[in-house]
Amino acid sequence: MRWFLSLPYKGQAILLTNASPDLPYNLNETSRSASQLLAPELCLSTLLENNGKNFLKLTHARASKRDDCARADLDYLLGLRKEGIMPTFSGESLCQYMLAFVDPLDPELKIQAVSHAASQAIIAEKKRLIGAKVLIEADVWLTLQMRQQVLITFLTHVTSAFETLHREQLVTGIITKPQIGCRYCGSSIPDSEHLNSSSEGLLRCECRAAFYCSEKHQSEDWLHHKEACQQVRQQLSKVES
Repeated sequence: MRWFLSLPYKGQAILLTNASPDLPYNLNETSRSASQLLAPELCLSTLLENNGKNFLKLTHARASKRDDCARADLDYLLGLRKEGIMPTFSGESLCQYMLAFVDPLDPELKIQAVSHAASQAIIAEKKRLIGAKVLIEADVWLTLQMRQQVLITFLTHVTSAFETLHREQLVTGIITKPQIGCRYCGSSIPDSEHLNSSSEGLLRCECRAAFYCSEKHQSEDWLHHKEACQQVRQQLSKVES
């Protein structure tokens, strides 16, 4: 997935929105929707932070640290449950039970339930085990499965979109001459309408590693390029000194 970092900002944004057309740019902190509560990571501004490295971190974690992610996901959903804002997917199917839960050690992961006729001792014991995370409340378990599926599906779609694009280039057999392009939009042609200078070439950042077709794109990309720019300039100053 390192190829993602080589894309310009606009290319990264297009690839992610193609994988998920409803991907919000920012989270609505005042009234978050169920989908935003389910997977707050799936936010364009968050994924593209630090030149897209946040997206790579998410991909790496979901691929190689599944157990850690599962524990973190469970803690996150339990926090939402405590606040009373966790999205649920069981409808009214569990309303007939006093308590429904899943034993994560059960190979079949069947939903078990305690009826309203059960003794208070049994109910209290099951609640204690749920509180100790030995058992998981059924609604939380179902939402956990949905959250993990949403994240994996999104990452799969992004990878599939890139592989399709790469495969089409291989099939056509067209090899284009490498060109330096705008870090924001990828264009190798200067935008004369938004250039204050009469130069025919692309604008070059002071770090010498990034080029832009216009001052406008350089300004819009600064938030994402700032950290890398400072690091490169520091390295250059060390070499030159």
